[in-house]
Amino acid sequence: MSGEPEESVVFKGMPAQPAPNAVSDDQKIKMGICPVCDNKLAYQEGCKLCYACGWGGCTT
Repeated sequence: MSGEPEESVVFKGMPAQPAPNAVSDDQKIKMGICPVCDNKLAYQEGCKLCYACGWGGCTT
């Protein structure tokens, strides 16, 4: 610690963007994961249900 300010790196010309979701909502549903709260989905009477947040989706 020499009293000098720390050097930081700035990438000019590169806009700050949020990272894209690693898994889409459709992929989560296929894997049995709730697209809203990421808890496990239950299958009941042909419908996918999340008991944690109440999300539901039925296949016809």
